[in-house]
Amino acid sequence: MQASGVLIHQLLLRKVKSKNPAELQFFIGDSNLRFGLGEFALITTLNFGKEPDVGKYKSMTCSMRLRETYLNNKANVRSGELEAAFLNCEEEDKWKLGLCYLVDGLLMAHESSTKILMDMLSFVENEEDFFNYSWGRRSYERMFPSLNKDMMHQRENYLQKMKKNKKAKEAQYTVYGFSIALQYWAYEAIPKLTGVFSEKLGIKFPRMLS
Repeated sequence: MQASGVLIHQLLLRKVKSKNPAELQFFIGDSNLRFGLGEFALITTLNFGKEPDVGKYKSMTCSMRLRETYLNNKANVRSGELEAAFLNCEEEDKWKLGLCYLVDGLLMAHESSTKILMDMLSFVENEEDFFNYSWGRRSYERMFPSLNKDMMHQRENYLQKMKKNKKAKEAQYTVYGFSIALQYWAYEAIPKLTGVFSEKLGIKFPRMLS
């Protein structure tokens, strides 16, 4: 999968205020297009179930083996440290640490200095528990605030920086979470993008496979 920063940026420039604070709306052509939790779920089919109850959560987080073996039993681990552990781990644990790295690096899109969710190192010891966890909801909650940016505010910040320093600067911002879902949704919702940014392979499920 290849993310297009240009396409996501162009969508954000066309973002309009929505009456529903839990969704994004974009004015494209003559229509307001909606992107919310339902669209995110349809595109990704990640698990969006409820968090496990206290008893179940405790049983899911009881194993410290991966932390002790690869991360010096640290109470807090940074995303960059998880990546290094994955790249250097023994073959038998490559799959489990790889799943953790997939969640942290792709679904959460953490920076290398950000603390990871330590509990997932325990979740992954039981794959059924790991895959049944609500990673979809977690990812959407991580992604939504960073997509719901006030682009005019971003522009004003950039202009203020230019006033203070006349040297040319880049205007940058960060989008966290599985933001590529917005891009795949755009391929579905805006037919004119097909052939320019993407090639449609038919109707598949999850829709991102199309």
